[in-house]
Amino acid sequence: MTFSKWLQQCVHDEDPPVDYVPTAEEVAALVLYAKRHGARWKEDLWVDWYHGRMGLPDPHGPALRRVRNRGGPRWLASISIDPGGRVQGIPPRASR
Repeated sequence: MTFSKWLQQCVHDEDPPVDYVPTAEEVAALVLYAKRHGARWKEDLWVDWYHGRMGLPDPHGPALRRVRNRGGPRWLASISIDPGGRVQGIPPRASR
């Protein structure tokens, strides 16, 4: 079983859907994290979130913490990043 499938099973169906749309900075941090960590990037990120290890010297740590606080595991399970760094599963950001 893949980590994403396991994570989706852990999230209850009655939980409200997450309509979080990350900022460009947060997307860039996710893409960089995924490139650094390879195929198991979601698992590594979830473990880092769980243990509070976002790499304090890493300049992207605050952006990744915001993703955790605003989107969380259910949102993480709903997205994917292809090898070219394109993110799927994020709706377009509404103009303000």
